[in-house]
Amino acid sequence: MKTLIYVEKEQLPGIKLAHFEVLNTQEDVKHRDKQLMNALTLGNLDHLKVKLHLCDADMNHLLVETTVWAVTDTRVCLKGNINIPKKAILQVEINELLIQN
Repeated sequence: MKTLIYVEKEQLPGIKLAHFEVLNTQEDVKHRDKQLMNALTLGNLDHLKVKLHLCDADMNHLLVETTVWAVTDTRVCLKGNINIPKKAILQVEINELLIQN
């Protein structure tokens, strides 16, 4: 298992993130898309942060806590006008209590 490296969102522009799909199945991709939409709603309505598990170009696992402001077909826009490739996201970690209410 790879070590999870915590990074600040401000560091992301200096990191070469994966531009290839890091997930193995179409089902995983659909789940990530659903979680990103939940994160987008939480970010826009309540300005709440989520944890994004990312892969860099060398497949190191990174963790960043941030607010998701926009989601396109290929990119995710974070607070501070930082854009990352959607394909680099392994997992979106949302406190499930936040989306049950």
